[in-house]
Amino acid sequence: MSAPQAALSLWMGFWCLLAQVSPTDPSSPTRLVEPEPAQAATATATAEVAPNQTGFAPVLPESTPIPQWMIVPLQWMIVWGDPNQTDSTYGIWFAHTMTWIKVLAWLSVLAWIVGRVADSVRQRRGVEWIDYGLIAGLILGLASIFVQTSFETGAIERQTLVGGLTASSLLGGLGIGLIGLWVEFTLWTTALRASERGWAIFSLIVLHLALGLGFVVAFLGSRLGYLLPIDIIPQGFRVGVTYMGLMLFVGVVLRVLDEVFRIRLARVTAIAGLTFREAARVMRAPYVLVAVFLVVLAFTHYFIQPPEELRAAELTRRYVTAIMVLVTFLVCMMVCIVLPLSLPRDIENQTVYTVVTKPVRRLEIIWGRVAGVMAVVTLVILFFGIVSGVYLNRVVSNAIDRTEREIATIQDTDPFKAEKLRDQVDELKVRSSARVPIKGSLRFTDSRGNKQVRGIDVGQEQEKRSHIEGATDAKAIWVFGDKLNDPIDEFRRDLLAKRGIDPARVPVRTISRPIPMNALLGGNTIEALEDRFYNQVREINQLEQQSRDRAATNPTEANRLRERANRLRGELDALIRQIKAIKAQDHELLTKAAQAEAAGDLAAADRLYNESARLHAPNLTFESTFIIYRTTKGLSSVGEAVLATFDIINPNRDPDAQAMIEPDDPSAKLRDRERVRPQQRLTLPILEYYTNDFEVPAGLLVGSGGNLIVEVMCVTPSQYLGVSESDLYIVQSRGGFTENFAKALFGIWLQALVITCVAVCVSSFLKWRVALLATVGFFLAGYLGFGVLTLFFEQNYLGGGPFESLVRLLTHQNQISDLAATPGVLTAKSLDAVFTPILATMAFVIPNFPALSTADLVAEGYAIGWDQLLLNTGLALAYALPFSILAYFIFNKREVAA
Repeated sequence: MSAPQAALSLWMGFWCLLAQVSPTDPSSPTRLVEPEPAQAATATATAEVAPNQTGFAPVLPESTPIPQWMIVPLQWMIVWGDPNQTDSTYGIWFAHTMTWIKVLAWLSVLAWIVGRVADSVRQRRGVEWIDYGLIAGLILGLASIFVQTSFETGAIERQTLVGGLTASSLLGGLGIGLIGLWVEFTLWTTALRASERGWAIFSLIVLHLALGLGFVVAFLGSRLGYLLPIDIIPQGFRVGVTYMGLMLFVGVVLRVLDEVFRIRLARVTAIAGLTFREAARVMRAPYVLVAVFLVVLAFTHYFIQPPEELRAAELTRRYVTAIMVLVTFLVCMMVCIVLPLSLPRDIENQTVYTVVTKPVRRLEIIWGRVAGVMAVVTLVILFFGIVSGVYLNRVVSNAIDRTEREIATIQDTDPFKAEKLRDQVDELKVRSSARVPIKGSLRFTDSRGNKQVRGIDVGQEQEKRSHIEGATDAKAIWVFGDKLNDPIDEFRRDLLAKRGIDPARVPVRTISRPIPMNALLGGNTIEALEDRFYNQVREINQLEQQSRDRAATNPTEANRLRERANRLRGELDALIRQIKAIKAQDHELLTKAAQAEAAGDLAAADRLYNESARLHAPNLTFESTFIIYRTTKGLSSVGEAVLATFDIINPNRDPDAQAMIEPDDPSAKLRDRERVRPQQRLTLPILEYYTNDFEVPAGLLVGSGGNLIVEVMCVTPSQYLGVSESDLYIVQSRGGFTENFAKALFGIWLQALVITCVAVCVSSFLKWRVALLATVGFFLAGYLGFGVLTLFFEQNYLGGGPFESLVRLLTHQNQISDLAATPGVLTAKSLDAVFTPILATMAFVIPNFPALSTADLVAEGYAIGWDQLLLNTGLALAYALPFSILAYFIFNKREVAA
């Protein structure tokens, strides 16, 4: 048996084993946060957990046989051992790093076993008796899957019980046992034949002890109520393998750190310069890319046109998207071609011998190659960015100028079309900015006022929006604030309450969407001072309530709280005087401005109005991007606006405290009350494919504590308003397009970095032809097929796996109907049970290139935050470092310096 055959056999046996092991139930207390393959090796932690030391929130039995001091360490051991868990106690980056380490730990175990098995098989002279056990184990594993699939599809009514076990379980257990014996035999024979036999045997014993520790931790976890006794064996296996991987991972890290401390920057720079000259002078890749880019860009305006006249404002989005796709494709394809043609040919031509025989380390060769190619990529992206920026500015500016001239021409003759063109100009300017949105949490109520998780489904599968019916009480409600209840959990609690069940049985997760008050109200404006006043009043009331509650039990603490409240009350009096003084100044400015305007001195009036405006925070700007589902045409035809009402509510305003800071002047008091009303209602037209905006006074936020409610209702009868959570937001600020566009280009640079490390990795052990195809395959799979791999990981696909989908395609069956349990269908489902886990695992190996792209944000006119760039950089390094380190280990085993 050859090494590739042994690796394939081991891989199939491993997945036959996993096919018999059910994953942890999502409702089980052992699962904290599900890792998302959309972030691949970094994962994400979205659910908020109980604020104790490890993030666990289990219901522990009143008395446990485990000492109290062991509970917290055991919790951490379970979290670190289970690959389906992570913890955000110390922040989201800690959770990302934990999941990334555990993913690499499992890959380390797989690579270690495959490497040892390959070495053992390579040393054999023929097939040994133990190999027949492996074949038998694989056959029994596949037979187990086939029997279980036949039972689930109804081909057989019941399974035969043997000793209390079903036939599929018995066959699977025997198959796993035979495969395990073959793996154990191979590993021990490899250790006995190793040159450092003592160290190899010691390492193997330690790894087996780590595997046994996993079963011990699973058993103790069952005693604490974290999992059921029936899950001890599968959970113990997962935890044990993770512990083995963590030990191997630590060994890899120590070896790599030792290598890193030995490298020299001068040698890395020399190899990078050689790679740069080879790509630029020998292959002339940058010049080819520039020529292709300029040719395509020259004819872009011929085939990128708005879909229709009423949607000409989408011009910016189409141009930006097209340019980003073009730059990404050209840059990444250049990397896919340059490296596979470079390093493998150096190895084949033995020119690399003259390098490795010098005092040059192999990691210096790997990182030098990466640095040289990335230098070429940096220069190319800089050139593309400058040319694209100038081109986009010219196209958009010309479109705005041309449209404004047309508006001036038809303003008197066709005011309706002029208004439409003015909307297009405004949209072009919006898309050419960089808005920072403040988003809330969306929930719904139906026409009867009942809470709902989603609105009405109108059958538009391509639109990820829910709809509210016009001329009814149905609402879409956006809630802004800190620690908001998750709408799904609230809905579940309401259902339980209606059924007479205690709703407290459903734990409520929290979502944080607070409004940054300082960013919107400023530091020394009237609204900022008023908000500080309400916050102090709220704090004083809380301190006084706490002092009353503790007066009997802890008089000392009650006195301390009362003294603090009195100290704040003194500060509050000074703040009230400051607020009234600045309000009097504002009223005086407005009075003088009105007098100057009445006297005809418009310049003085404008100056006084501007001075008054500087005392206030700017108005809050809300933007919405709703869609409309039309059931009738007529007056509400496509392009015509549908009316909607917006109720903006401040839920935390204290009406008793408001009188304390009102001006003494009666006329100023009326104006002040109008400015800080805790609720505003507006009825506005909603245009499709445009960004609808409106403003409300910033005083509406005063005293809200960062909480706000926006209720939206559709007014026009027989029409439906389509909304999603990101369709309504508060604009915090607006930035420039140039900086935002540069950040998007940095996302392309990160994609090029990842594919460069992938190309170096595959080029270290494959011929240049195969390496070229493998690198292109990685790029296309990550860029185009990552969403499909995610579906396999989440088991969220219709029509079954790839083989069952092929059967449906050939037999013209839809994705929902059940297939007849024919031998072909059973075979297809059995093959899916084997290969679907493999495809699911690829979600953690194939780079998630779409996650690194921020082109959509730039095209829609949203700002790319520095925090997002930092997160994308971490994600790119989480892919790039393992691939480059793997290239070092593979390259280190090649006999290039013999």
